Amino acid sequence: MNPYIRHFYIGFWERVAGKLLSKSGRLIYAMGRLGSSALLSLIDLATFWLYLEYFHLGGLLIGAAFTIGKLVIAFFGWYFGYLSDVTKSERWGRRRPYILVGSLLLAFSTAMIFIPDYFVSVTDEMPLFIYVTSFLSLANLSYGLLSTPYIAWLAEIADPEERVAISAYQNVFGMMAQVVGVLLSFSLPLLLVTGTSQAFLLLLGLGAFEVFLYVPAIVKIRERERPIPRPNVRREIAVVLGNRNYRSWLALQGLMSMPTAILASLILSYVQNVLMVVG
Repeated sequence: MNPYIRHFYIGFWERVAGKLLSKSGRLIYAMGRLGSSALLSLIDLATFWLYLEYFHLGGLLIGAAFTIGKLVIAFFGWYFGYLSDVTKSERWGRRRPYILVGSLLLAFSTAMIFIPDYFVSVTDEMPLFIYVTSFLSLANLSYGLLSTPYIAWLAEIADPEERVAISAYQNVFGMMAQVVGVLLSFSLPLLLVTGTSQAFLLLLGLGAFEVFLYVPAIVKIRERERPIPRPNVRREIAVVLGNRNYRSWLALQGLMSMPTAILASLILSYVQNVLMVVG
């Protein structure tokens, strides 16, 4: 069957059948955002303070580790979307394997970031730098592996009319995640008073919670049959790079995110050393 006719046929019967997701289904899909965004918020807020103030790694090296991590997600994020687009699996679908593996790796890498003293000498800068760079890169890679297919999945499980309501649920869980991330970040200096063991147990619990929040969506939600795209990566990259307005918008977005990321990384050190509120 012609793919355009097939796409119209599937879309028509989806509308006849009614909504793709119930209210509980929308909640199940959106709640995964809480755990992963909380972990990412914790990484962005607390890692710089941890390695600068607690493990005494040089600020330039920590900044380089963060930069490498962001470059990893910038490079691989789009590729995971393409990879999940062309994946074929009747049992698991195109997106669910990536969401599951990404959530597991994100939980693991986040916990590892905060316990370097279990694996390397924290008094030797180079092994410590390699360690934090490796796991920051893995955390960013994992978030890209998780979030890109997760966002793309929405188009396959919900009609356009439903996506506004689902986005509202996601925004609520995203704001809750920021609150959780801030609270955990500011409690970290107190947890580290007796060493990293208490922080590690807390992170294990948070990581398990993050994976748990994605499991109901992976198990319960089933996308309906849709035409499998055959994207031409070179052609689509050429289209994107050839769009002057998009290039300008992307550059502006990147420039605007830089001061936000810098402030987020430094805020815990500022609060502790200047305002003397934490620790």
